[in-house]
Amino acid sequence: MKRRSFLAGSVAAAASPAIGRSVRSQIPCAPARQSWVLRGPSDCYVIQLSGPAVLTDCFGQPDEAAVAAGEKPPDTTTGLLERAAMISEGSDRRPVSWRVSVWHRPRPLALRIALSGVEVPLEADLLFEIDAPTGLLSRNTIVRHR
Repeated sequence: MKRRSFLAGSVAAAASPAIGRSVRSQIPCAPARQSWVLRGPSDCYVIQLSGPAVLTDCFGQPDEAAVAAGEKPPDTTTGLLERAAMISEGSDRRPVSWRVSVWHRPRPLALRIALSGVEVPLEADLLFEIDAPTGLLSRNTIVRHR
């Protein structure tokens, strides 16, 4: 299985605050979840929350034999990636740890996650979406002070 690893740590503040209201208006689905899988036409993306980092890994679609054998994508949480914070705060650049407030799948190729800072008054709304024709994953992030 081929693997490409992406550090999903960029912050894009150009989207509308309506995304956060939209996420919170949905019925929560198991808010304690820390890992999700998005399957596109040619790739499988594994998205994980690991303390201060939101990690995104890309795997090729598993072959039929692997699926039949119950093979799952490997755990991609490693020490190096766990230290890669999505956001740092303060003069000493402490990493902000996150907890999942709510998540949902508005469409089969999309995932929306609302995060809240563990020790700081921040909220983050993340939207991951696979473009069906190309199979490319896009991510949009909005961070707000509570």
